[in-house]
Amino acid sequence: MNGHSTGVDPNPRIEYESRLAAHATVVLQLQSVEARLANVRLLIFVAAGVAVWLLRGQLPLWAILGPTIAAFVALVTVHTRTRSRLERAQRAVEYYEIGLERLEYRFAGAGVAGMRWFDEVHPYAVHLDIFGRGSLYEFLCGSRTATGRETLAQWLLQPADAGEIGARQDAAAELAPRLDLREDLAALDTTVLEAFASEEVVAWGTGPSLLPKGPARSAAAALASLTIGTAIAAIWFGALPLTASLLLSWMFWLSIRHRVDATIQAAERPTEALRLLHGTLERLERETFHCERLQRVGRSLGAHDPPPSENLESLIRRMNALEARENDMFSLVALALLWGTNFAYAIEAWRQEHGSEIGTWIESVGELEALLDLGRLTYERPDYCFPKIDTEARALRATKIAHPLLGACAPNDIALGDGHDLLVVTGSNMSGKSTILRTVGVNAVLAQAGAPVRAEAMTLSPLAVGASIRTLDSLQDGASRFYAEIHAIKRAMDAAESQPPGLFLLDELLHGTNSHDRRIGAESILNGFLSRGALGIATTHDLALAAIADELGDRASNAHFEFTLEDGEIRFDYTLQEGVVQTGNALEIMRAAGLEI
Repeated sequence: MNGHSTGVDPNPRIEYESRLAAHATVVLQLQSVEARLANVRLLIFVAAGVAVWLLRGQLPLWAILGPTIAAFVALVTVHTRTRSRLERAQRAVEYYEIGLERLEYRFAGAGVAGMRWFDEVHPYAVHLDIFGRGSLYEFLCGSRTATGRETLAQWLLQPADAGEIGARQDAAAELAPRLDLREDLAALDTTVLEAFASEEVVAWGTGPSLLPKGPARSAAAALASLTIGTAIAAIWFGALPLTASLLLSWMFWLSIRHRVDATIQAAERPTEALRLLHGTLERLERETFHCERLQRVGRSLGAHDPPPSENLESLIRRMNALEARENDMFSLVALALLWGTNFAYAIEAWRQEHGSEIGTWIESVGELEALLDLGRLTYERPDYCFPKIDTEARALRATKIAHPLLGACAPNDIALGDGHDLLVVTGSNMSGKSTILRTVGVNAVLAQAGAPVRAEAMTLSPLAVGASIRTLDSLQDGASRFYAEIHAIKRAMDAAESQPPGLFLLDELLHGTNSHDRRIGAESILNGFLSRGALGIATTHDLALAAIADELGDRASNAHFEFTLEDGEIRFDYTLQEGVVQTGNALEIMRAAGLEI
């Protein structure tokens, strides 16, 4: 569907398998290196002990332990870097394992379900499985930050205008072959994902200062310098000056300690989230974008000198230094030097200068992550197409459309609009009536989010989707299935009225009432939608409702799904055919279950 950059195989399965194998090899190699490093560390300890024993009295202790400590520190540094590379490779392996599962439609439970946005009163979210286990959101979402996840969720819940849809399509096409970028972001440390509450980070960046202003910061720095100076002078002048300095520092600390503690606690909460944001920004800033939509987001990140990642790196260095006071070997020195107070002021100074920019950085990262999700779908599903958005028409036309969350399935053609506004679908149980509604609905949601759709070709006008498919009775809420269906239909009709034109998708219309009321009510409901300029599909078991389409003339038509009975087994081809179904399978299903009919 789209061109791919050099070095990336256009077949996603081959590319993912190749990268998975390469990273798995690196994992094995680094695990072996890590094991050897652990053995060397132990050997250094043993060798040092033996040397101290054998060379006691011949060499001073520092001459033995000095090189030993230096070697051990160097080894720890190498070990830390090896561990970091190993964890990165392991995360890359997991990323491509999940990618291969997604290619095989085995993604349920492996991603983010998005239940935070599950809204029972939304016009289509529940009925089209937008959120939840095995949902469209889980299929799409690869975002690591809360803002990226929020952005994608809102794109699926609120259709964009035609201009924005086209801009997102361009961005998705450009991002599709950028596997290195998606891999690098996925391989960032993900242990803090759920802690990344962007609103809390933004609130910290823009909140009021808790530390006393004026000369207090200078006094904290001066007292630390005084303590260092008197500690050195104690060699010649004794401990009295040092004692006086420590007493002054202690009195100063007592006067502001509550404010310092509050400042430190407030800064510690977003620390891990900011580290993740730093890694994400650092990687994104290395990218060059070409389409207008990506350049716009890139400008919000690159219009600073130094860039946001460097500013954040300065903050993270201060936070790392602050954490050093918790080291048992350094804690007393840190207390004497007012370490926490001085670095609380340093962090506060950074926050005053850059804190208001955090929200912009997070918002830009969230947009890029959501666009990367669309790009990943574009790459992984080369058989999908970008739909054409026709603002001059009132229509939805699709050739060989299929459900994006199903594996191998029968595609169908759908044509609504141009005076043909209603399709009434009849068919037997399990023949595919509900699936065709979800197929049309989910692809319409994808299309208006700026994503590619699972079809050979698709054209649609901006449509307010409303559905009544998954309606269940509720003992807790005291609601019957019929009552729930009526409210779902009302929400769909309100959407069609407030944001015309609407696209309504109604499954087993008024199934929960008697045939007399069903006929009258269904006709009234369908005419209500059509009078509001909406177009849509309604399915039913009741063949009497098929007459409604006949009465509407060219504005409506009937279609159906058939089945065949072979060797006592019911078989479906899930292919939509013209006209009203002439057979049913309820009796055959009963017999297959062992009931005597």
